[in-house]
Amino acid sequence: MKCNRPQGRFLLFSLLGLFLSNPSVAAPDFDKLQNKAFGTKKTKGLQHLNALWAAAYSLKSWEFPIHPKSSLKKPAPIVVTLDGKKWVLAFTDGKRLQALLKKQGWANKKSPGLFLSMTPLKGKLWLERLGKLGIHGVRFNEGKYGWFSPIVQLEPIYKHLKRLKLIKK
Repeated sequence: MKCNRPQGRFLLFSLLGLFLSNPSVAAPDFDKLQNKAFGTKKTKGLQHLNALWAAAYSLKSWEFPIHPKSSLKKPAPIVVTLDGKKWVLAFTDGKRLQALLKKQGWANKKSPGLFLSMTPLKGKLWLERLGKLGIHGVRFNEGKYGWFSPIVQLEPIYKHLKRLKLIKK
């Protein structure tokens, strides 16, 4: 994986611990959702893919790690190159985000790492702008239970889920 640093102005947050959410609302189990959507022949199917994306679009926010060498004036998202295509990394929760930041050495006890957090709709719009700058897609929860989409598919996925009334936004 090669890391790139696109430029741009974005809202920047410091990760001060794990992602804060309403503890009374159970978060979707993205590992199970992803496994059903992409797992065995028995579970693969559009209904499971719809459930995975509906859960992602129903989140309070998407979390995007920020490159540790970017400046406060020009924070840059983490971009990886796979198969010659550029991808932005995104996470559904702070635990997964924090794990990546620590694994890469971008977070420690003194510096918990940087990220930007935005609603899924704002995240989709931001990613669409990055698409015009040459970013191919977004990779959610990079790792064993991760999934991805080309940026040009985010709007059709969103409209499809709205048409099925799987999301309210």
